[in-house]
Amino acid sequence: MRKPHARHKHRERIHPVYVVLGVFVVAVLLSGSMTALRHRTAASSPETHFTDSSRSGLQIMPASGGSLPSGCGDNTLNDECPCSLPWGGTTAYNTSVTAYSAPTVPYGSTCASISQTRSCGANSVLSGSYTYGSCSVQNCSSPPPAAPGSTGGYSLSAGYQHGLINLFSYNFCVSNTGSNTYFIPTKTATELQSFYNAIPRLTGVSQYAQ
Repeated sequence: MRKPHARHKHRERIHPVYVVLGVFVVAVLLSGSMTALRHRTAASSPETHFTDSSRSGLQIMPASGGSLPSGCGDNTLNDECPCSLPWGGTTAYNTSVTAYSAPTVPYGSTCASISQTRSCGANSVLSGSYTYGSCSVQNCSSPPPAAPGSTGGYSLSAGYQHGLINLFSYNFCVSNTGSNTYFIPTKTATELQSFYNAIPRLTGVSQYAQ
């Protein structure tokens, strides 16, 4: 008597293509989730980098901007701020101003002779050292004092500067920085002209024609 054949149980096999496809879908989903998580994290706490400034110490700034803060005077790292001027006001970064060592110069001199160019550089540093923002030329002073006991003459004393002589249609300044005192005869135009001509030969005496 024949034994009945035993039924074989068949297992359904998953095709390899479906396995690969499933793995791919899972990988895509995981990648999208991680990207979204990174974006949320970056939005809540932006990436920072450190920069060092000798003027204001260690600073922390957002790395995404890549630029220095625009404000000045707020203890931020910014080396293009304006410079303060000794006489008041400011000048912009990378600009220059003319400064003077004194507010006035004697008659016959020029303000250019005591001028200096001061430039605004990095970290609000102003070059140069002159402290006046303007300059003017002094007017020639009053005539030299009359010589004692003389008639129509003046005494150009030692150390006397910028005296105005205005007689007989002459109008010029003289100064005497030397140690000698000179008499200026003015009885006639000829005498005054002779003194004027002699000035270059007198020690310490100079003239400024007006």
